[in-house]
Amino acid sequence: MKEENKVLIPSFEVESRTQGLNRSLWGFVGVISMFTVGLGVYVSHEMFVSILNITSTFISDHVILGLLGPIIFFALMFGIGMSDFLNQLLHSYEINRDKIVKGRIISMAKVKGSTVALEAALTAYMGANIGNSAAFNAAYGAKQMVGIFQLIAHNMDRSFVDEFFHTELYKKKEYLNPQLIKETQHYYLYACDNKKKLKIYKIYTGMDSTSDSKKQSSLIKRVLTKSLLVLLVFALLSTADLAIGAGNNKENIENIQQTFSEIERNLSEFGYTAKKINEKNYRFEKVVSSDRTSYVRYSFNIDGQIDDVEFDVYYNANSTDMPSELGYIIGSVTDDFSDAEILSFIENVQSTIDGEYAYDSLESGGSKIILETSGGYAHIHH
Repeated sequence: MKEENKVLIPSFEVESRTQGLNRSLWGFVGVISMFTVGLGVYVSHEMFVSILNITSTFISDHVILGLLGPIIFFALMFGIGMSDFLNQLLHSYEINRDKIVKGRIISMAKVKGSTVALEAALTAYMGANIGNSAAFNAAYGAKQMVGIFQLIAHNMDRSFVDEFFHTELYKKKEYLNPQLIKETQHYYLYACDNKKKLKIYKIYTGMDSTSDSKKQSSLIKRVLTKSLLVLLVFALLSTADLAIGAGNNKENIENIQQTFSEIERNLSEFGYTAKKINEKNYRFEKVVSSDRTSYVRYSFNIDGQIDDVEFDVYYNANSTDMPSELGYIIGSVTDDFSDAEILSFIENVQSTIDGEYAYDSLESGGSKIILETSGGYAHIHH
């Protein structure tokens, strides 16, 4: 390594040969993948599920794992990678035989004109929005980032570093009697006094002397390559999930249709007609009057079992077979209601129809079936 006794500063030209920031670049990959995977792959996956009428895929059935999980992971990747990236660029090193001085730029107080117009504008904006916490915090964060980028720009300026590295503008730490114990393509590892170890990534001037210049690769190119690789991996996972779902589709539909047919046969006796929403959801409707329509909505799982029931039904004095109809609908709800509870509830519905209003409800496991009145009708909903 060249330039001993001279302060070594970050250099993107050196980094393009040593690729010393490869680990940090995953931060940029993370923020790109939040959109390409979180939106592109997931939205495309759901589109193909709809087009192919696939009843079930792992990604569709587990939104938290299929969508939110990757987004949270990529957000953490972005935070960790960006922090490491900025940290490396804020440091410079003076390497001597008997000690290494590690310096981090912390201030530009002595630099004339260091407060740029954008920073001043952000400060003014913060003052104008001191009562608006969201706007204030956003401006404060932007101002902090502007300040960090200014520090990095000065830390990569040779004349600035030579003039100010040994002043209070840099926070310094000394490592005595450094001994190089390991060298890779991306970093040097030193053992120092007091059992300290110091890893210096090869992004500083003079550290590319042993690198193969033919392998020079820009930061942007590597970020895009890694992002494309991540996108490809998740696209393959999505494709495999769709293929598995399509392979199981016939059996799943048969299971659902068996249960649906039974429900359709029973509800049709009470005047309901079925409307298909998708392969796993069906809605049954019955016109009660010109301004009242009862409906029951069923959701099925891939085994053909009822997963959820939603209903909004109306009865009046002209309603026939109310006890049988309502008894069947409530009985199909997956909540655990006893026969006695259902019978008592139906009796209260009949009392309400007869003019003796008896507001009632059935509750189980956080679910609630409510009896109310609506324009002269007994109104039951869940």
